[in-house]
Amino acid sequence: MMERRVMETTGTENSLLGFGCMRFPTKDGKIDKERSAKMIDMAYRAGVTYYDVAYPYHGGEAEPVLGEILKKYDRSTFHLATKLPCWEVHSLDDAKRLFAYQLERLQVDYVDYYLLHALDINRFREMVSYGVPEYLAEMKAAGRIRNLGFSFHDKYESFVEIINYRDWDFCQIQYNYMDRWEQAGDKGVALATEKGIPLVIMEPIKGGTLATLPEEVMAPFRAIRPDASAASWALRFVASKPIIKVILSGMSTEEQVQDNLNTFTCPNGVDIPRNFSIWNQFGMYGNVGSMKWNWDRMDDAAKAKNCVECGACEAACPQHLSIRENLAALQIELDEASARG
Repeated sequence: MMERRVMETTGTENSLLGFGCMRFPTKDGKIDKERSAKMIDMAYRAGVTYYDVAYPYHGGEAEPVLGEILKKYDRSTFHLATKLPCWEVHSLDDAKRLFAYQLERLQVDYVDYYLLHALDINRFREMVSYGVPEYLAEMKAAGRIRNLGFSFHDKYESFVEIINYRDWDFCQIQYNYMDRWEQAGDKGVALATEKGIPLVIMEPIKGGTLATLPEEVMAPFRAIRPDASAASWALRFVASKPIIKVILSGMSTEEQVQDNLNTFTCPNGVDIPRNFSIWNQFGMYGNVGSMKWNWDRMDDAAKAKNCVECGACEAACPQHLSIRENLAALQIELDEASARG
């Protein structure tokens, strides 16, 4: 079963793995539509629900290609994310025109996740001067946007100003184990956690750099889990943060899709990160209502009680945690607290 997480700001649930459409396979300089459709179908059938695209990807070709591919699926079974190209916006009318054009290109009536794209502080202040965030909030109220956020590329101080501007539903930042002090970084993750604003992560493998490590670097990882790829360890690091709800991977081959599916699919269907996320949040804040809301809505087949104690999770865990023992304990504690609440 694909790991899933809930964005508490709006109650929407997503697959932890998101399909990034920035690096579709190409043929003769254009998107290879047949292979791209095959890759998305692999992901969709495995439970991936989050598909991320943007206006400029593949020279503007990605939005219409993705829209055409997704048409064959029930609209309620996937979440579509795209972004306003802020560098093309020089008035409120520009933002209105571009948003309408993107819906047309994607062949949809609404976007599940809509972002102000690639913000730095100057670009953000320009959008504010035109009233763009307020207009997009109106589109959300009208049902044409389900979740409103921004993607970010600037220093931490700029992130603070932007994230504090309004009650965002989510935000997207670059984050991986080598860039923890770049841009928003660890401090941004901590601030988002404090404010309860869910995070979507881009570049978890640092543009592919962390997928091909020297053998001497991989040796300790292979000692723990010989069959795990370098990319899978980078993804697991990012997934360890409960505030992170979607991890985007820009996949270019069927092999990359399958490797990512292997990383994010839980043994026997137990959603281990989700179980621990609910338990940890309950332990930190003691909020019975919030815990009960999340626990009661979690797929029963993904709960800790379904653990068969195979030990595969503990063999792969770099911290050597007693995962099986803790799964049993959290099931009892959350069931009892939920019944009392």
